[in-house]
Amino acid sequence: MGVSNNPPVWLSSIATQVESRLSEFLQYEQDRWSGIDDDLGIPLGELTRLVDAGGKRLRPAFCYLAFVGAGGDANARDLLDTQAAIELLHASALLHDDIIDGS
Repeated sequence: MGVSNNPPVWLSSIATQVESRLSEFLQYEQDRWSGIDDDLGIPLGELTRLVDAGGKRLRPAFCYLAFVGAGGDANARDLLDTQAAIELLHASALLHDDIIDGS
């Protein structure tokens, strides 16, 4: 039996759902802030760039596993928003780090 580089279906499903939710949220916020002033959309554009870079999306998977493992409903309405928020927090921390480092 060989080692597979393909993630399990459930993990891919979580990543796809989280990416879709993040894209929807970031587009809404981009439109909202840019509608006030184009310059206000610049930081959000950088955050979107970081989020769109992808990744394994393990943080949302850990969130899912912890929630369901503690007895939560896997179909809970707010679970996807929570998973996306955790990923957005991580991307925001990376952006903040880049700003502090002058990158």
